[in-house]
Amino acid sequence: EVRRPDTAARRPYDSAMVPAVVASVHPGVSWSRYEGDYPWIPQSATLKASASGTAASVDGIPPAQGTEGLLVVTGYIRVPESGFYTFYLRSATKAFLRLHDAQLIDEDHGYTPGTERQASIPLEAGLHPYRFYLRLERGVAPDVSIGWSGPGIDKQPLPASVLSYGVK
Repeated sequence: EVRRPDTAARRPYDSAMVPAVVASVHPGVSWSRYEGDYPWIPQSATLKASASGTAASVDGIPPAQGTEGLLVVTGYIRVPESGFYTFYLRSATKAFLRLHDAQLIDEDHGYTPGTERQASIPLEAGLHPYRFYLRLERGVAPDVSIGWSGPGIDKQPLPASVLSYGVK
């Protein structure tokens, strides 16, 4: 589940679908904010959250009141049909998107803010866990655009209707 197709070094399993997971979920996203001056996107497992909660979508997360730090959004994306999906990410600051545990889009190292990066991955229909990291910078609005395309889906913003978070 931590693999992605590599066009430069094709492997026999590159077109194999990443299997969906089974989970009890609620609509929306789960988020945590961590205060600190991070020059890059840090791992958040050992950090203590300064705020956390749930929201209907990434746009519904309360803004950080001018602090520097990290925002981590977690949950599941419901994929309607098996096939290759392309995800698009553009941010005003550094960002990072993981699907399952695979590095999907890295807008941390060498990223020019405001440019769009994309990555494709073969997904089975169903739920796929994701983690989205966004570096918060003082004086910079967290302007983020996450989109997708796939079987029967033209490039569009990732709809809130496909986002959910796990029930604990």
